[in-house]
Amino acid sequence: MTPRRDATALGVGLLVAYLAQAAAGVQVPWLVRLQANDLYEIASGIVLAGYIGLQWSGVARHRQRHELLGACAPIVLYAHASRFAYGYLVWLAAIYLGIGAVGLLHRPIVERRARAPFTWWYLTHVALAMLLIVLAGYHVLIAIAYE
Repeated sequence: MTPRRDATALGVGLLVAYLAQAAAGVQVPWLVRLQANDLYEIASGIVLAGYIGLQWSGVARHRQRHELLGACAPIVLYAHASRFAYGYLVWLAAIYLGIGAVGLLHRPIVERRARAPFTWWYLTHVALAMLLIVLAGYHVLIAIAYE
């Protein structure tokens, strides 16, 4: 397998695993206890924000890194929030995971060599990523306001 195909397989596997554990309500007790700690919430949130920033930086020059890190997106989210919450947080998680799901479509779309599907794929991927930044910023403001 090539590194890109490996990243795609990893991404699909991790996304399916995250969604399956969420649907089944599977929880890792020690992680749930850790996530209830305010300091851990802040630290893992900073790591998640750094991860998102890294994904935005140098995408054009480091596409292979972007794809591999994108494949690992469910792990980063799981470390911060191992279960879906409610309200806007469901949307935040759904958009975060949706960016990864759309990203996984990159290879099949590029292989078709059709400009229109690529344009729509690219616009969707970037628009969701921008929406994620807005919702994540809102999440930070709400978290600070209620502390």
